[in-house]
Amino acid sequence: MIRDIHFNGSAGNTVRLEESEDLFIVRTREHIPALNLLSLWPELQNILPLITPFDAFPESSVWLYQIHHEQPAEVRRLIKDLVRAKSDPLIRFIGSVWVFAGSDMYQVYTGNLFIKFANDAGGQHMQDFLELHTLQKKMTLGFATNAFFVEAAEMVGRDIFTLSEALLQEELVTYCHPELVARRKSVFKNELPALPVSDEQNNNWIRQMVGLEEAWQYSTGTGVKICVIDDGLDFLHPAFATPEKIAAYRDMLDKQGMRKPLHQFEEKHGTACAGVACSADTRAPGVAPDAQIIPIRSMGLGSVLESEAIYWAVQQGADIFSCSWGPPDGDFTRKEKATFTYPLPDHTRLALEYATTKGRDGKGCAVFFAAGNGDEDIRHDGYASSPLVLSVGAVNNQGKKARYSDFGDALFCCFPSGDFELGPDGWKQTSGVLVPDRLGADGYDPGDLYTMFAGTSASCPGAAGVAALALSLKPEMRLKDLKELLKNACVPPGEHQHDTRSHHPSFGFGLLRADLAVRQITEQKKYNMNTTATGYSLHIGIDHVDPAYYQNDVPALSGCVNDMRSMQELAAGYGYQTTTLVNSEATREAILAYLKDMAFKTEPGDILLITYAGHGAPIPDTDENGSVKDETDGFDESWVTYSGFLLDDELYAAYAGFKEGVRILVVSDSCHSGTMLRAMISSSWMETMEAEKGVRLRYVPLESVRKILARQGGMRSVRSSEMKVAVPEDVKASLKLLAACQDNQYAQEKNGQGLFTVTLLDTLKQTAGNITTYSALMERVISNMPPYQEPRLTNEGMASPAFDAQLPFSIAGEQKEPVAPVAAKPVPVKRSEDVNLLVEDTDTYILGQQIQDETGRNKVLSVVDGEVNGHELSGKTAWDKAYLLALANADDPIGFVEPDMDSDIGSHPVEEVLERGGDSIAEKYDRLETYPPARDDKTVPFDWHLGNAYSQLKAAREEVFPELLTGDKRSKNKKYVKIAHIDTGFLDGHPAHPEYLDRLHSASFAGWGAGTGGQDTDMKIAPGEQQGHGNATLAILAGGKLRSEQTDGLFSGYFGAIPFADVISIKISESVVLLSGKRFAKAIDHAIDQGVDVITMSMSGWPTKKMARAINRAYENGIVVVCAGSNSWVKQAGFTSHLPDTLLYPARYERTIAAVGATYTHVPYVYALHNRQVRAEGGKYMQMSYGPESAMKTAIAGYTPNVPWFSHMNDRSFPHYYTLNGGGTSSATPQVAAAAALYIQKYRTELDQIAG
Repeated sequence: MIRDIHFNGSAGNTVRLEESEDLFIVRTREHIPALNLLSLWPELQNILPLITPFDAFPESSVWLYQIHHEQPAEVRRLIKDLVRAKSDPLIRFIGSVWVFAGSDMYQVYTGNLFIKFANDAGGQHMQDFLELHTLQKKMTLGFATNAFFVEAAEMVGRDIFTLSEALLQEELVTYCHPELVARRKSVFKNELPALPVSDEQNNNWIRQMVGLEEAWQYSTGTGVKICVIDDGLDFLHPAFATPEKIAAYRDMLDKQGMRKPLHQFEEKHGTACAGVACSADTRAPGVAPDAQIIPIRSMGLGSVLESEAIYWAVQQGADIFSCSWGPPDGDFTRKEKATFTYPLPDHTRLALEYATTKGRDGKGCAVFFAAGNGDEDIRHDGYASSPLVLSVGAVNNQGKKARYSDFGDALFCCFPSGDFELGPDGWKQTSGVLVPDRLGADGYDPGDLYTMFAGTSASCPGAAGVAALALSLKPEMRLKDLKELLKNACVPPGEHQHDTRSHHPSFGFGLLRADLAVRQITEQKKYNMNTTATGYSLHIGIDHVDPAYYQNDVPALSGCVNDMRSMQELAAGYGYQTTTLVNSEATREAILAYLKDMAFKTEPGDILLITYAGHGAPIPDTDENGSVKDETDGFDESWVTYSGFLLDDELYAAYAGFKEGVRILVVSDSCHSGTMLRAMISSSWMETMEAEKGVRLRYVPLESVRKILARQGGMRSVRSSEMKVAVPEDVKASLKLLAACQDNQYAQEKNGQGLFTVTLLDTLKQTAGNITTYSALMERVISNMPPYQEPRLTNEGMASPAFDAQLPFSIAGEQKEPVAPVAAKPVPVKRSEDVNLLVEDTDTYILGQQIQDETGRNKVLSVVDGEVNGHELSGKTAWDKAYLLALANADDPIGFVEPDMDSDIGSHPVEEVLERGGDSIAEKYDRLETYPPARDDKTVPFDWHLGNAYSQLKAAREEVFPELLTGDKRSKNKKYVKIAHIDTGFLDGHPAHPEYLDRLHSASFAGWGAGTGGQDTDMKIAPGEQQGHGNATLAILAGGKLRSEQTDGLFSGYFGAIPFADVISIKISESVVLLSGKRFAKAIDHAIDQGVDVITMSMSGWPTKKMARAINRAYENGIVVVCAGSNSWVKQAGFTSHLPDTLLYPARYERTIAAVGATYTHVPYVYALHNRQVRAEGGKYMQMSYGPESAMKTAIAGYTPNVPWFSHMNDRSFPHYYTLNGGGTSSATPQVAAAAALYIQKYRTELDQIAG
């Protein structure tokens, strides 16, 4: 029997329940175990051996039992019939137990309902409704408007599910579902004896790891109330026996509300958890030893009492909640992991919303949850993964993820706890946390302390204690500010300390350190004491440099002065005393003189803002005699000032003159604005980059630097024995650098604006004070930047958590919210290059009336098929031409104009850019050794990616096309799904072609054989051409029936995921390295004309307006578009050093599905998850691109790499039709597209009805 219920309303999450066959529940009177009663009945003597206790709620007199028999349901029926016939007064009820479908997680239904009416429902109206449906109010719930706990007037039994679903359909009802209860997860069942309390290593390692001793110098949690909801507390323990330690208490299972929440039966978990948070026992002090505690005893998971506990604690003034419980965990010692997501009941969610918005007088309570102990993704836990809570994972005493700790995107942070390791005799515990223990024999240890407490149950109250230390110092903090402070107090743990990711799936934002949390507040207070804090700012903008010094080796820029004016306006809005240096004013001497003056003028608490917009350049890091100095790679970074290079060593020497306590904020929109751009690119490469991307790079190549230095007398001109230099370690001030790009990227300007500067200003304007820290600001800026330029935030000099936590650009941390300026209007610059321009939304005659030829007469340019020949237009770059054309037609504006250029991005398997494997045929043929499955694993099926353990595409295609099982051909009277395959074409005569490849309507818009029906050719006719890429992806999509000899005896049968689909091949390039927006748009339009249902393309590149509009046309025609998300290399050099590691376009558009990868072992197609070392470049070291988070919402994974790749014609040079190492997101894309096509085929009738 199956029942459905809905959480979060009728349109919310549907959860299916199944009646368990082998479990039953008995509720007795007077707390007598049911089995004790049943054992007295002679009729059950033969059945009793088949029954074992499964779980129990003794305090509620509820007992669950399991039946061990071939027909458990029949045995259960006999028992239920007998019990009901007996009518024993000591047995109140016997019934079935439900489990969530697809799991073994049981649920006990109580017969009660949670119901919430619409906020505007009237009292009498609700009362009439309840009476109409014979419902009685048991409790009015204070945490939500018009929310009640009700029961049916008559015993409805399992009809409670039908009733709740019927009520949910009523217009007056917002939420309604049965009360379902299960046992909460608990700590490990651990029988290890406690270590000696005097063991210093065991007692102090956590304090050292999170900096507790330093934090306690400023805060011990005084004045903060921590609510610990658990299984009770030992009130007599010295940890909690101090006066006023317990602020309030409640046992939710006591209907009278009078009983202390003492441990019952074998309970002891709550005392240990509370001890970690706030024990006052000096032998085992908690993280916040002087904080008060509000202990609440509440047992059943999902019970309405857990939500009432949260509400009651808020009313008692709780500041922080610590909840070391949740759904049952998986077994961390086993490979099988959870796949079912345990739901968060509506009443608990609403109670959490109440606590986080109404608690602490509207400032919001912080609610911490233990992440879980199953070594599984936290997303399967509806409690710990809720955005309303802060979930805490565990790290061990080595700073590594604890073996059991759950992980995932929802993890907030980690905190130390005990751990386990696998030894010769199985798993054993290796470390633990010292905690107060329940007194007597019912504790973990016969004594009153226990040294081996473990699990995320210990980590959660530890993090809650750190929050208490912070709130004690700054109780006025709102919840969002507290969360930001705690986030900034996290650091990568142990061996991950150099990890630059802001969020790690195993650690969240990192190891939460108490000292860093407290230090942010104490330093902030120190700054705030200086009520006369002053802000000074210097704004440098250099578009043109001194030709006498640089001659023609430094190209002019057009957006730096614009950027400088925008940043000066921003600073003025915050109250800075601003100074500007423009072009010829911005000499190295003027900049250094200003810094020297500021070093004398500024006092602790003051802030100096420096913004620089201009070129950056690499300078050989040698002394006068050519010996290498301090830089490990032999190069310094420099600003290209008007009069000469200004080295970073000189800037650090200037910064070293500032006093401790002064804050220096540098915003540098230039190359070398990170640490150092190590790539030695050439001027010709720069010109190519600028032309193809429509941007200018703020970078002076090394070859130009060498020419300039040679003319000026060599290194002596920029580095002499008299020059003052320093390193970051010499700086006593707190220095923060907001840099335009990463080391391997380039700062760019476009349309007269620096890309980084304009994005920074736009972000400040859009967020309007909601961004409260520099790290949060930079995360938002990065999310708004293109993948090929990712800004960075670095800190140098004296560490200052308070500076980190301040409102960006504020002078003394005040919450001032000036209006961010609009970026300065760009000034166009005319240059020249030959290129065609794509034009839309204009007539086909007279363009360029303001563009003159050599005789001074206006030129007339015609639009032919949406293109203008740009040969006669001035402008150095293609984008200059486009800008000039648009400017010349300002009175008759055109929709848009952009260059017709190929995107120079390779995004797919290793053949697209580099050779696979090694040099031999065997190496090129076999699987990649860096990803599973193993080369020597002969048990792996040839078409493993289609199997039930993977994509299930084989089973799906057989369900949709049963003819595949019978060997029949397609029906002539059936409409079949049509797919457009956009790629490099197909190899004519290859055996893996789709059976239903429509050659007549296939097309080619590029290269050799254009217009010949989408065919590729088995010969290289263009530089960089990738042979067989389109053929291989086409085979994965819809490959036909193969004979055994065509796969060397490894396989026979249909290879494609959807072999009965109609397929048209559209060729748009000779190589996946080049993606043309124009050809892509033509391909999309052709696919629309052919009435396709799905488009698949294993190519990607930079976005263009032409591409975006083509995607919109496909979307508006109801076509599903699946595109490869792109690939990156973990070891980058040469070509791949310029590839981004985030999704490219068109996959990144919201109206497409981005195809990413999962490997044979069901983990993301990310190199680091499979390999420990990076040895070289190539397909073996490739991985999928992923992120940003917003783009991943429309991403789906297919299986890759090591998928059969039909890219060859079986000749002497390569005696196979295929290789076994197909990879990249190219292999994943046709799998995802096939899944979409199968769905459309199966539900064609329903979809047509929806579409009208």
